[in-house]
Amino acid sequence: MSNKVSLITGAASGIGKAIAWKFLQHSAPLILVDRNQEKLSEIAAELKDQPHAHVLTFSADVSDEEAVHEVVRESIKHFGVVDVLVNNAGILDDFSGVSEMGLEQYRHVMNVNLNGAVYFSHFLLPEMLREGKGSIINTASVGGLNGARAGAAYTMSKHAMIGLTKHTAFSYAKQGIRCNALCPGGINTDISKGISVNEIGYQKSALGFPLIPRMGEANEIAELALFLASDLSSLLNGAVMVADAGWSSY
Repeated sequence: MSNKVSLITGAASGIGKAIAWKFLQHSAPLILVDRNQEKLSEIAAELKDQPHAHVLTFSADVSDEEAVHEVVRESIKHFGVVDVLVNNAGILDDFSGVSEMGLEQYRHVMNVNLNGAVYFSHFLLPEMLREGKGSIINTASVGGLNGARAGAAYTMSKHAMIGLTKHTAFSYAKQGIRCNALCPGGINTDISKGISVNEIGYQKSALGFPLIPRMGEANEIAELALFLASDLSSLLNGAVMVADAGWSSY
């Protein structure tokens, strides 16, 4: 990963923060994007204190098309290239079914979970194509492979993320671009913090929770992201990598 400039969204906490630390440990220059300015400043201070750290940060909402375009412009201006894009920013819904969910929440979840990845891919791919290389990692979910790991909005957004991954992978494979998806299962993060759940929807999803062999840690997902970003995974393109301790194997 040495000198592989890596842009990570949702980088201030959870899986994104773990990926940032893991990439830095392997000498990758970092571009960190998060809407939480306070947490972003905290992780930036921690990372910049490490030897040989080169960290650029942007407080931005990934669902804002123009804000994303500006992040990409400034990143290219600063580094000249972005080698790795990790579309990790995401939010959970309240477990509502499609008939109960608020349409404003639906739009918000889709804007963050899907459109953010679309915007960054749209604006960065031309830069990667000019270089003739690049690795895109999309954080999807086991919710993108199954029907009841969350509510309708989250489930749709993660299914769409896998579709985006596969289409991108095949479309640009011969031009040196790889795109793969990570599908974490239950991971110990704060993604559900502060969410008021729809009890009926939650109880339906919760039927499968006792089947989780164990919860995962953000660092375990970061290890997989490191592998997908590196040349060690050069043959992997369009892969959907499930990391759920065997939950979905039942």
